[in-house]
Amino acid sequence: MPPLFDRPLRTQLALLTAVPVAAALLAVLVATLAGREAIERAAQQEAQVSAPLLALSSLQGQTWRVRMYTRDVLIEAGDPVKRAQYADSIVAIRGRLDSTLVALEAMPLAPAVRATIATLDADYRDYRRGIDGFLPLVRSAAELPELKSYVRGDWKRWAETFVKAMDATGGAQRAAVATVRVAVERHVRLVVGGGVVLALIAVGGYGRGEMSPH
Repeated sequence: MPPLFDRPLRTQLALLTAVPVAAALLAVLVATLAGREAIERAAQQEAQVSAPLLALSSLQGQTWRVRMYTRDVLIEAGDPVKRAQYADSIVAIRGRLDSTLVALEAMPLAPAVRATIATLDADYRDYRRGIDGFLPLVRSAAELPELKSYVRGDWKRWAETFVKAMDATGGAQRAAVATVRVAVERHVRLVVGGGVVLALIAVGGYGRGEMSPH
């Protein structure tokens, strides 16, 4: 095979300008693959930082259900069968509250979120103690005034404090999610933008080759 510069000038230019074109195509391919990988990694990070929000949402939903069953106990205070059924439902929810909080604490959390967990856990212990004190009353022959007195006493205050702790933890987690999203979007832009820049450089080289004298 004859050396490049021993070939006709048109052939030399065709070969020389093919290099930037190939480089441009390679840059676009690399950018596409890297961008896809960056997006997949972003989706994984998004799922990871969003998981605590799902757990907190579950805690809030379960707390709301306890509140609803507590209201039902007061409405059906004269029916011992229904009272026992509501008590069983509250026991089941209490178990889910326990497991959800344990799962939340085991998740990878940002330092700002982790700092709120201790308060959340302490407030939950008070709230749970309120549940534990309410259940025997529901299963006993306690009259409506006694049930109302308990519900509107310390337990109400503990429940409100626990809800505020969940809100604080949720706010810290949402801020952490926003920070991750900004970092991920910046990374994706850098990866894809870098590939575009390389492609433009290669195309620029191609243009200069086209303008070379024949």
